[in-house]
Amino acid sequence: MTRQRGAETASYLAAVFAPFRDAWTAARARFALLATEGAAMSNVTVEAIRGSVILSGDVASRDARNRAEAAVRAYGGGGISNQIRVRGEDCLRPGASDAEIRTAVAARLRHAPELRGSIVTIESVYDGVVRLIGAAENAASAARAFDLAVEVPGVRRVINDVALQSQEADAADAA
Repeated sequence: MTRQRGAETASYLAAVFAPFRDAWTAARARFALLATEGAAMSNVTVEAIRGSVILSGDVASRDARNRAEAAVRAYGGGGISNQIRVRGEDCLRPGASDAEIRTAVAARLRHAPELRGSIVTIESVYDGVVRLIGAAENAASAARAFDLAVEVPGVRRVINDVALQSQEADAADAA
C-alpha cells in the first residue's frame, strides 16, 4: 500500500512539474543561442516538449543554422528537432495563401496514420503561422503533428497547442 502511494505521489509530482522542466529546458536553450557568437538568432524560436527542444524560424546561412543546433546540443539538453530554415535555400513557393496552407496542413494531418486516435485540428493560419489544437494519444503523435505542419511549403512557424489526452482527462476530472 505504501509503495503504491509513493508511486502515485511520484507520478503526480512528475505531471505537475513537467511544464516547469520544459520551460527551464527552453530557457537554457535560448541562453545557449544568445551566447552563440556571430550568429543572428533573433528569428529563431525555441520550444521544449517533454525535454526535447524544437528550433524553428529562419536564419541567413546554413552555417548559422548549424551553429544554433550545436549551441543547443552543447548545453546538454535532450533531443533536438532543428526546423530552422535558411533564407533563400529550399525556396518555398512565394505567395502561398493562408487558405492554401490550411488545406495542405489539414490534408497531411488527415492522412497521417500516426495520428489515428488523436484529434488534431488547425485553429488558425495567419501569415504562414499555423496554430494546432486538439488532443493526441501520446507525445510522439503531438510531435508528428508538428512535423507534418512544418513540412508544408509556405509555413513559417507552427504553434503546437496539442495536449495529451490523459492531461485533458485529468483537467476534466479536476473541474
